[in-house]
Amino acid sequence: MISTTDFNQLAQATGKCLLSLYLPTSYVGREQEDRIAFKTLLQNAEKEVQNCLKTDETDELLKPAFDLLDQPEFWRNQKRTLAVFIGAGNVRIEKLRHPVNEAFFHVDEQFYLAPLVPAATGSSQDFFLLTLARENVNLFLVDQEGLQEIAVEGIIPQNPMEDLLFDTPDASLVRNGSEGSNAQGQVFSGHGAGKDRELGHLKNFLDRVDEGVRELLRNETRPLLLAGVRELIPIYHEANGYEHLVTEVYVEGNVDYDKPAELHEKAWAIMEPLLNQQQERDVEIFGQNYALDEAGTTLLTIVPAATNGRITALWLAEGARQYGKYDAATNGVTFGNEDEDGNYELYNYAAVKAMQTGARVYVVPQGTLPVPTGNACCIYRYNVDAQTTNLSTQATA
Repeated sequence: MISTTDFNQLAQATGKCLLSLYLPTSYVGREQEDRIAFKTLLQNAEKEVQNCLKTDETDELLKPAFDLLDQPEFWRNQKRTLAVFIGAGNVRIEKLRHPVNEAFFHVDEQFYLAPLVPAATGSSQDFFLLTLARENVNLFLVDQEGLQEIAVEGIIPQNPMEDLLFDTPDASLVRNGSEGSNAQGQVFSGHGAGKDRELGHLKNFLDRVDEGVRELLRNETRPLLLAGVRELIPIYHEANGYEHLVTEVYVEGNVDYDKPAELHEKAWAIMEPLLNQQQERDVEIFGQNYALDEAGTTLLTIVPAATNGRITALWLAEGARQYGKYDAATNGVTFGNEDEDGNYELYNYAAVKAMQTGARVYVVPQGTLPVPTGNACCIYRYNVDAQTTNLSTQATA
């Protein structure tokens, strides 16, 4: 899982020679082909790195990536994209569920992160699922393809809620159902002080669950869906401190007994329409603003707006490239060639700046932007004064 915090840490890294590698991979059946493709990509990147580092420095920098070639188990467990970031004291290896169109590498003073945006923002249509069950509490990242369990040990309490309830000293707490019946679907009830004590135990437990959730999901903007028996949901709503909790709907039932595929089917059926609503709403707002000439469609205005935190939603075309730089003194942009001193890739720059200031960022296939003939467009947070006297260009984006 790539969190917003992870993304920002990579975005803040700077150095003489930062290497980003992206490789399309397969879940199963193509381990050897994936390994060979990565070796070729890495060897090509090595030649580029040697332009800015000495041979021994290059060898040391790339050693973690070359070491992957000798790990058969690593290649047997791929997803749709392998992303590797090396440099400035960072070595980060990510297996991503969303695809990239082609293998490529990027060497610069910053990591190339635009392809990482869907994983970090949820614009690839994913969300978190918290299961509140009698025997366990689990947190998942969910997308159209399945569930990815998030490690919660030591952060979210894992004591079974059944133990919490049975440990109560009040004898008036009883189980709904006989001792010999199947535990599935059982709930707990009490009378008088016993009932109050039971609710107190549950509230205390879910308060601690919420503390762990907020620690794991700090800086996240993806929605969190709950799953559990009806009695637990309002108690968790009271405990919740995560801003993006879905409160209108939830997955109802004792999820202790759901297989992963069943749980995914239930959660996805609930969330898919909600996930589409935000994107559809953003497209609608863009259309309204575009008709009033109050939306961005060129890097000349998008880059300054992203830098200054003035973007609500940003769309970028996959694979778009334009080199140049932003001048803070003039709030302007100049375009140029990749090999010109001080230039960097501006679509990546805009994506990173927009992410860091809380914008919703969508990286989409060519031709599917709200303005299909362009490579970028955005919704401004408020009117942007695009004075052309501060904007210069050496090429057309």
